[in-house]
Amino acid sequence: MATITKRTDNLGDRTWQVKVRRKGFPAISKMFDSKARAEAWEHQIESEMSRGAFMDRTEAERNTLGDLLERYVREVTPQKKGHETEGYRIRALMASQKICEFRIASLSSKEIAARWDARLTSVSGSAVNGEMNILSHVIETARKEWGVALHENPVSLVRRPKHNASRARRLATVEQDRLFTACDSARNPFLRPVVELALETTMRQGELVSLEWRYVDLSKRVVHLVTTNNGESRGVPLSSRTTALMVTLPWSAHGKVFPGLTAEAVK
Repeated sequence: MATITKRTDNLGDRTWQVKVRRKGFPAISKMFDSKARAEAWEHQIESEMSRGAFMDRTEAERNTLGDLLERYVREVTPQKKGHETEGYRIRALMASQKICEFRIASLSSKEIAARWDARLTSVSGSAVNGEMNILSHVIETARKEWGVALHENPVSLVRRPKHNASRARRLATVEQDRLFTACDSARNPFLRPVVELALETTMRQGELVSLEWRYVDLSKRVVHLVTTNNGESRGVPLSSRTTALMVTLPWSAHGKVFPGLTAEAVK
């Protein structure tokens, strides 16, 4: 059963409230600025209920994409291994994308494709794919766990850009000198050593930032990485130059090689 009630505020503006109640379904209501729109919505909802295709859109109409991203970075991201990097990327996404202001109920694949086509003018295809992966998982989490009803994930309907070809190139001497000069001007004294170690060993950012002295064997000139990106342990050989560099760092039996240095600072 549905009822439509006209309301008039103190300024004389009129609105129409629709309430739909049917056995076996949650009671839902919505406000409209015209009676015609109110009646059209009523017929749509009752038709969906009759066909067994009804979805409660209350949460999807209430929440913006930014709301979901904020909840995700607060509740889901901290449980991940790479939480610092993902949190940084999500907050950057929230700050730079107008699409985050869209209500989830009105977020279409067309809007997503348009926004990411624009992003491709300033960032790589690989970067866009990374952002789309995050966005897709946020929406899937909202659909499956947070009661945000959508018929399908709009990100899954968007054609993905091609990944950039991998590159393998050493820095030229002048480039390396400029990089080290910039590192020397940073407030954190460990930035240059971590960059030098990255250049010599090709260790990843997360591996370097989390590296502990107990996994470093300077006598055998090797670093033991217990957990790597693919979930397997591996040993990283140290060159004479790298060993000499690490000897100059403050040693602690159970501490980190680069204490106080975060992934965000290195990024």
